[in-house]
Amino acid sequence: MVNNQILQDLADRIVNDNAVLFLGSELFAGPGEGNAPPSKRGIGKALAERFEYGKDEYSLPAVARDYKVLHGRHALTEFLKSVLNDPQLSPTRVHQLVADLSMPFTKIITTNYDRLLERALRRVRKGFVLIVRDSDVPYFDETKIILIKMQGCITQPDSLIITEDDYEEFLVRLPTLSDVIRALFATKTLIFIGYDLEDRGFQRLYANVTRGVGVHRRRAYAISERDLAPVDVKFWREKGIEIVRGKVVGFLEELMAEINRSGPVEEVEEVVSLPDQPYKFLDSFETEDVGIFFGRQEDSHRLADKILSHRLVVLYGGSGTGKTSLIRAGVAPILARRSCLPLVVRPADGPALAAKRELREK
Repeated sequence: MVNNQILQDLADRIVNDNAVLFLGSELFAGPGEGNAPPSKRGIGKALAERFEYGKDEYSLPAVARDYKVLHGRHALTEFLKSVLNDPQLSPTRVHQLVADLSMPFTKIITTNYDRLLERALRRVRKGFVLIVRDSDVPYFDETKIILIKMQGCITQPDSLIITEDDYEEFLVRLPTLSDVIRALFATKTLIFIGYDLEDRGFQRLYANVTRGVGVHRRRAYAISERDLAPVDVKFWREKGIEIVRGKVVGFLEELMAEINRSGPVEEVEEVVSLPDQPYKFLDSFETEDVGIFFGRQEDSHRLADKILSHRLVVLYGGSGTGKTSLIRAGVAPILARRSCLPLVVRPADGPALAAKRELREK
C-alpha cells in the first residue's frame, strides 16, 4: 500500500494541473486486463532473433542499430509496425486507469510507439491533443489533455526514435518539442510509470531532458514494482526522483480513489481585464495589456518554454521589432500562470536595485 501522504500530494497535484504522467513500456497486463505489446527490451530480443546479432545487450536501441546497418531503416520500421499494429493488442488496466484519472488539462508524456493510450482515452470519450513533432507544438493547449509521444508514433514511422544514434540526436532534431518537455520538467511534478530505473535507456533519457534545468526542477516520483537496493534508492533521490514501491495497477487505483475523494474539479474561467486605452500607438505593451495583445501567442509560448528550459536565454532583434512587448505582455503572463515570478529589470537601472523594487511591487 502506498503512503497516504504521497497519494494525497500527487492527487492534489494532478487535480491542480501540477503533475505530468510519464509512461514507459513496462506496462504488463494481467489476466483479462487487455493485451499490451512487449516492452522495448522484449521487442529488442524479438528483433535480435531475426538476424545474427551475437551480442549480450538486448536493449532495443542497441539491437536496432545493428539491424538498421545490415537491413536498412525501412526494414526496421516495418518490423516494429508488424509488432505494434497487431489487431490482438488492446488497452490494459493501466492504460484505462491513466485515461480515467486524467483531468481535462492533464499532460501525459510517453516513450511508447503504440496507440493503446489513445484508444483508452477515446473509450472514455476524452479529447486530447497529440504532439509528436515540432510542427505539432503550436496546437499545445493548456486547457486540454496533452499527449506527447516524445519518441514518435508507429503511425508516423519517420518520427520514431529507435536506434542509439536516434537517441543521441533527439534533442537536436526536435528543439521546440525538447523545450516543451524541459519546461514541464521544470514546472511540474513528474510521475514515472512503467520504467525500469536500471535501464540505461531510461537513465540516458532522464539525464538528457533534465540537463540545463538543474536545481529548478521539482521532485519526481517513480513507481517501482520491485525492491531496489538502498544505494539505488539514494542514487535516484539525489537525482530528484523519489521511489514509490508498489504494483502499478494498485498505485493507480489508490490514486484514482484519492482524486475522487477530492470531488469534482471546478472550472474557473480566467477573467482578463482590459487596459484603460485600447491603442498603444508607439509605446510597448505592458503586462496589464495582455487583454489586447494578439497575434504572437505562438512566439510567446515558445519563448516561455525556452526560458524555463535553459538557464540563460538571449532574445535579440532590431529596435522596434516588439521584443519588450513580447516579453512583458506575452511571456510574463505565461510564466506567472506556471507558478513563476517574472521580474523585468533594466541594466541601466542597476539590476540588484531594480530587482528589489520589482519584488516589493509584486
